[in-house]
Amino acid sequence: MIQPKNLKAQIEKCLSPETKNIINDCAKIAQEKDFRIYLVGGIVRDLLLERKIYDIDVTVQGDAIEFCKILQAELDCKIIQIQNDLRTAKVKFSNSIEIDFASTRKEEYPEKGHLPIVTETGCSLSSDVYRRDFTVNAISSSLNQNNFGEIEDFTGGLEDLKKKKLRILYEKSFIDDPSRIIRGLKFSVRLGFELEEKTKQQQDEYLKNPNRNLSWFRIKSELQQAFSLNVSEVLDKCVEQKIYKIFSDATNKNIKAKDVFNIINKYKSEITYIWLVYFGVLLTDKETIELFNFEKNEKRLLVDALEMIHENFYTKDLFEIYKFFENKCIESILIFYLVTKNENAILFLNELRKHKVLTTGDELINMGFLPGLQFKQIFDSVLQERLKGNIQNKQEELNFIKTLKNS
Repeated sequence: MIQPKNLKAQIEKCLSPETKNIINDCAKIAQEKDFRIYLVGGIVRDLLLERKIYDIDVTVQGDAIEFCKILQAELDCKIIQIQNDLRTAKVKFSNSIEIDFASTRKEEYPEKGHLPIVTETGCSLSSDVYRRDFTVNAISSSLNQNNFGEIEDFTGGLEDLKKKKLRILYEKSFIDDPSRIIRGLKFSVRLGFELEEKTKQQQDEYLKNPNRNLSWFRIKSELQQAFSLNVSEVLDKCVEQKIYKIFSDATNKNIKAKDVFNIINKYKSEITYIWLVYFGVLLTDKETIELFNFEKNEKRLLVDALEMIHENFYTKDLFEIYKFFENKCIESILIFYLVTKNENAILFLNELRKHKVLTTGDELINMGFLPGLQFKQIFDSVLQERLKGNIQNKQEELNFIKTLKNS
């Protein structure tokens, strides 16, 4: 239940004893050294909703790095990371709990869609919260001893939290940072919230003519987080609300999100990039892939999927099916199947890929064969016999290879 005046009860209920001890130590030092420190953002939102807390973020009104240096000198903790440009620091405490400390700051977007620049650090808390994405993520709670847990709500976030609404903080929020649209998608599904009416209008307006000169790193990061939830509703909303237009003019609208969810969970133990299966079924061209700074393996699996979709090879020949999917990662094969509904993909995954040639190259050499093209022809011949069910084990393989040598 939301308590709009003080967060003390939720802190007591939802945080571990170890975390509470650290926060109390920080509060004591902040009071002694005349710092103002706060919980701000997602942690306050989740404490108010009494959801599980994963990360602790503390905002320092002033210089967070200087505050962390004092913590390091007086507590059993160590600064493990510093970002001087943002005046932020990560501190690891003796019980392995890590907390991110950020200085209050103001930001501007000199180039729309790209990373903002910091124009001021150490500003007031009320100025800091207006750089955030949604009002429900702009609520703060004091960690100072004289008003511990007291909530500050400069943007109406508490009311939106009660109404389960996501509201941007200013009119051009999505123009400055389109990744907030995907964050809204993520939060709407994760929290069960909906976009506030005017916010939805601003999103729709932006998506009519999206800016493609973007910080694609941020877009990729948010897409990865959203699709990694592995919830079909994320894909449904991405298509229904035309959020895909951030990165592509067209998409495969015939995809059923529930089918994607079901097939992913069927092969989940083998999948490395769950989020890329969701993303991949939306793709229609290689040019979109080039927008993102994908890692080599990520790019390869998406390119392979598109190339297979373009070819959409269908045959009843088991050997040809095997060769079509051979050496393709499972994500590529699943994307291909979800877009084309070509059952050869499922036949390969469920049955054909189990068949492996057990004879080694060294064994072929010992039998008098020469490395090279001859090896490939022999292995392919053995594989064909295995797929037909004529060979069941290694000894039968060797016997078959001997007939090839004598022919």
